[in-house]
Amino acid sequence: MTARPMIDGGAVGIPARYLVDRAVPGPLDTVFPLATFGYGTVRLAEEGADSYVVANLVIGGVAHQAPAYSGVCLEQWVRS
Repeated sequence: MTARPMIDGGAVGIPARYLVDRAVPGPLDTVFPLATFGYGTVRLAEEGADSYVVANLVIGGVAHQAPAYSGVCLEQWVRS
């Protein structure tokens, strides 16, 4: 696999995430972070919202691992 698809994905994904991040939090006015994972977690910790920090870490961890696991399973299924 070449690095080209990852570069293309980053070129589209990073600005898209930034634009969504700017558009969404304002109207919702929520304490749960819709910003980037690290920024949102630190902001919650600074505000003393410990239960939200834990929820953010757990949900974020599962949300990031599930697609990776699914991709590995799909690759093994396709190769078999």
